[in-house]
Amino acid sequence: MSLFQLSLIFHLFLHVYGADEISSSTTNDHNDNRNRSVTNGINRIVGGSPTTIKQYPFMAKQISIQWRYNRVHRCGGTYIMTHYILTAAHCVTSGTRWLADNPYLLVAVAGSTTLEFTSTWQIQSIDQIFPHEGYNGATMAHDIALLRPFRITAYVTFVRLPDQSDEDLVKRQPMCEVLGWGKTHTSTPFRDPPSLNRASVPLISSSQCSQYAGYQNILSDHICAGFEAGGVDACQGDSGGPLLCDGIQIGVTSWGLGCAAPQAPGVYSRVDVHLPWINQTVMRSNAALIISSRFIIITLFIAIWSLSSIHIKIYDTKHAVFSSSFSCNSGEGKINGISRYDDAIITAVESGHICLWRLNDNNEILIETGENLNRMRHSNVNKNLIATGGKEHKLQLFDLQTKTRIFEEKNVRHDWLELRVPLWISDIGFFPQSSKIATCSRYGHIRLYDPDAQRRPVINLEMKDQALTTLAIAPKEIVSAISCTKNNPYIVSVGLDRYLRVHHLNTKKLLQKIYLTSRLSCLVKSMDKSNNGDIVQITEDSDEEYDAMFDKMRKLDD
Repeated sequence: MSLFQLSLIFHLFLHVYGADEISSSTTNDHNDNRNRSVTNGINRIVGGSPTTIKQYPFMAKQISIQWRYNRVHRCGGTYIMTHYILTAAHCVTSGTRWLADNPYLLVAVAGSTTLEFTSTWQIQSIDQIFPHEGYNGATMAHDIALLRPFRITAYVTFVRLPDQSDEDLVKRQPMCEVLGWGKTHTSTPFRDPPSLNRASVPLISSSQCSQYAGYQNILSDHICAGFEAGGVDACQGDSGGPLLCDGIQIGVTSWGLGCAAPQAPGVYSRVDVHLPWINQTVMRSNAALIISSRFIIITLFIAIWSLSSIHIKIYDTKHAVFSSSFSCNSGEGKINGISRYDDAIITAVESGHICLWRLNDNNEILIETGENLNRMRHSNVNKNLIATGGKEHKLQLFDLQTKTRIFEEKNVRHDWLELRVPLWISDIGFFPQSSKIATCSRYGHIRLYDPDAQRRPVINLEMKDQALTTLAIAPKEIVSAISCTKNNPYIVSVGLDRYLRVHHLNTKKLLQKIYLTSRLSCLVKSMDKSNNGDIVQITEDSDEEYDAMFDKMRKLDD
């Protein structure tokens, strides 16, 4: 039995045995039949036509799980560019009480055209509910809310939201569409077959809408839609669903007088006006960190249905929201490498499977590199070149275009006792604008490979008793070895740029700089008792340049 099933049974137990109850109707705030939510019936669009969830996979329905309800459908909603559901605030209120304090009273259902239970239902417990703080049940101001499920599902897409406020929306979008599971007409019997419906409706300017009886108080965050003659409209049960124009959600179904009556259009909460609130709410909830790059890719484990279920989420830093999410279950083990590849994503898992994922398509297994893969890196010069390595998993290079291995390191020579050197690559780095590759290992090895020259490393360093986990490519002047003289305040260092430098410990001044013919990786002092422990006398040269790196170092006091 899954964690979610246990949670659902526990919730139902609470409802039967003394859980706090809410009103059976969400229309207590409005005696004029304004709200278009329903808790006692299964209803759908008036004047529309049936459609399927495959055409609108971002649609969600809110289900009340209170035991005493005969009909459990409550409202509609849409998955937006996060694992959040956008809906109407009046859908999560009852009288003056917020359901936000009791999110266990609701579940969300995705993946189903009908309201009848099917094998395609994806039921999600609600973790948090965020109604707009400015929602007013009397004026229907800010009738908008967000639901946050405990988990995200891999089989929904996200509806597009407008980028910014659009004052000319009515002029530019003459016809839009509304979706929902609401009534087909006001006298629809509740036993009708429940199914998702859609209908086309024209937008109406606020000035025209406010001329109709009962619509005098149209607010700036409202937008009206419907035919003057009536006949097509959203109805009870459609609340929280979307008003779409060219595939972009511009409104959330809010209220209306009756359903599809003449000169009684539907009123929708404007999404563009509430974009700042949506972004701020998501940011506060996720404690999201906005960084300078346009996209970052995050891998995480979802522990609701399966502890091994892995999802990839793409975070849009422009809008501060997660723009998409999909499941990644090809191969076994956790993701140990991820990279962008044109409009797709490349992943590498422990079992050695390199997969290509397109956001709107199935995955394609490109390469099987071998087990115990710990790291996959993408070349910054050649987009078709990747490197892999791991525990007893040699450094390998693969061409993504031909799906072939083009390089494999040769076994490192045995140590001085003729014992085999163990292999456990923990990180890989491509040198900028070069074919050279560096690796580090959990056995303390740092190696540099030149695939164009040979299969064995051209540089092989060892840091004993150090388990290295991360590798960064440093500037060419980086120090590779350093030593202090015994009796004089001098520091002697050698760098990857082949220079030997001598600095004064107190003044941090460069005393001598000598170019060597070889790139040194270590050095040791020679002791000469007749010369106070230092084999060479160093004289300070006041004309010598300062070393920029040492000049920035903070002076350490005794």
